[in-house]
Amino acid sequence: MVSVPTIAGRMFAGWLGLAMVTSTLHAGITGDNVIVVVNSDSVTSRTIANHYVELRSIPSSNVVMLQGVPTGLKISLDDFKSKILTPILSAVNSRGLAAQARVIAYSADFPTSVDIAPHQAMLTDPMQKKYQTPIASINSATFFYRLILADDASYLSWYSNLYARSKFERYFINPFAGEKGQRFHSAKLSLAAGQPAAAAQTLRDLFTEFPTLASIGVMAAEAFAKADHDDNAKQMLAAAIRSGWASRNYLNDSEYLAPLLDHPIVAAEASRTRDFPTMAQYPIGFSSTKGWTSSGDPVAHDAGGMPYLLSCSLAVIHETGSTLDQAIAVLQRAATADRTFPQADLRFAKTSDVRTTTRFPGIADALVWLGNRNFKTEVFTTPISQTPGECVGMQLGSATLDLSSTKFKFVPGAIAENLTSLGAAFETPQQSKLTALLHAGVAMSSGAVAEPYSLQPKFPLPVMYAYYIEGVSAIEAFYLSTTSPYQLLIVGDPVTQPYAKVSGDLVRIKTDGTARQLKISRQVLPGLDPAKYQSTHGMEIHLNGRLVAEFPPQATVNVNLPEGLRGVVDVRVVLVSDPILESRITHDARIELPETAVQATITTQSPREITVQVSCDDAEQVELYHHGERIGHSNANAATFEVSRDKYGDGPLRLEAVAIQNGMPIRGQRLVVSY
Repeated sequence: MVSVPTIAGRMFAGWLGLAMVTSTLHAGITGDNVIVVVNSDSVTSRTIANHYVELRSIPSSNVVMLQGVPTGLKISLDDFKSKILTPILSAVNSRGLAAQARVIAYSADFPTSVDIAPHQAMLTDPMQKKYQTPIASINSATFFYRLILADDASYLSWYSNLYARSKFERYFINPFAGEKGQRFHSAKLSLAAGQPAAAAQTLRDLFTEFPTLASIGVMAAEAFAKADHDDNAKQMLAAAIRSGWASRNYLNDSEYLAPLLDHPIVAAEASRTRDFPTMAQYPIGFSSTKGWTSSGDPVAHDAGGMPYLLSCSLAVIHETGSTLDQAIAVLQRAATADRTFPQADLRFAKTSDVRTTTRFPGIADALVWLGNRNFKTEVFTTPISQTPGECVGMQLGSATLDLSSTKFKFVPGAIAENLTSLGAAFETPQQSKLTALLHAGVAMSSGAVAEPYSLQPKFPLPVMYAYYIEGVSAIEAFYLSTTSPYQLLIVGDPVTQPYAKVSGDLVRIKTDGTARQLKISRQVLPGLDPAKYQSTHGMEIHLNGRLVAEFPPQATVNVNLPEGLRGVVDVRVVLVSDPILESRITHDARIELPETAVQATITTQSPREITVQVSCDDAEQVELYHHGERIGHSNANAATFEVSRDKYGDGPLRLEAVAIQNGMPIRGQRLVVSY
């Protein structure tokens, strides 16, 4: 395995804390995990961000404003690295957000493609060079940030996305390089030679060194069982399940492992597994602080593997894309879908067009998986389905799509995509654009920014729709199923997840109003529907937008506040409900400490102009911010600030006052001004 550092190590701040609160809830990859990138020179970009940040309760610290973003649909590689990618990563690191950042979401008015000719020129295989053309999407260039910054062209390979799932057998390939790879290969040779005891010992040693590689633990357990070392087999199997092995079906079907499942040591852990079908690898929740191996297993962020950052565009405002109103409507509709569990159809096109025949061999896996979950499916032979009813997923393959008079209806949270040459090539009106599917009602879609030559690795596998109904977010579904996504532009709401099963525990946050200690309590509620809720697997605490601690579930947690914390504190308690998909739900509140308060009042307001009065007793300075960007500053204890929508955009404006007293910042209450 090659050691590849992530964007930053975990940086946990000191404890903070506060007053009794009421919680609001957000599920899945939550707003805490999304970094919204805004073109600060564009009112359109600001407007899209204003809406999305409020819809998904994204902390202001997660909003990154970029100046000097080049105009147009295409950007050079050097400009992308210096003017977009590096500033984003620098902001994430300097704000201490690396441990929680999972998604980089570009607002509108960004280039959609990157000219990667310098990297494409590095390819030596003439066939690869012919079909891997020198244009990448902006979100994929962000996803492959580590390789892009290293000028490593390996992201142009057909299987460059190691986070993507593949056939189930991939779990058992060699995930190592060098000396460890030789040891793994030696173990496989021992198995083939009928020497399972020697293989088991080698595999156990490798699993001990890399305890997140659950598949190696399963292989070691199976080898011990073949060697009639049942005690070792039971211990290894239990350890493999604890480390993340999730397929109950594989264990049930194994001649050597199935007899071990009823043993108390194993049975105590086996409840963590699920009946995932074994024609494909099962979905797994994404983390940017993990590396990913060639077998698809995660490893700790400092143990090697390849790190990524999920990325998408929230909207493409363009004459061949969306209008501003259309883009806002897409995001608003998507935000209503979480945990609605729609019993809608999933449909797949199969015509004589190469755009559908390319992916037809993979449809069987999706149909079996979806049928196993009792979802209704359809394979239709027309460019678009003609069957009435509700649809939550649709795979298409046609140069043009007539979506003006469909007989079906996309439910909120639906995803759909279309394999065609120019689905995200907004510089030409030729062919239907991915945005047409967004306007028809889906929450997220994708398309190629340059000619993809109808190659399956460049588009989602049909099993994407099976992963989606298991409960992953929309953006995870796309990246879980696309092995070479470098040309794929993904657009829409990344957080959408109508099938996420989250923790139903009740969370309360209290303080007595004077002590600088916060008490967080978690109560398990009885009688919740297991089809919609799961037990809590882990907890996180975020303070003022930053992850400060993560730990196993506890009934109560006491949080001591540092002396430097003053004013209003944004407290978020995240419950992680699933060790496999890591479904998440956030309980959040803003609490004011009983000390000097910052007053912020809107004194006048017109459709385009807002006047805000900010004051704080004995303060040396007062300031006003919007999404972490300073609007104004005064060297006095009171001041009036003018906020113009012509600069800061339409939609909800999140205004936050800050005072400086004795050199220390005091955060004020938040004003959200709707329009």
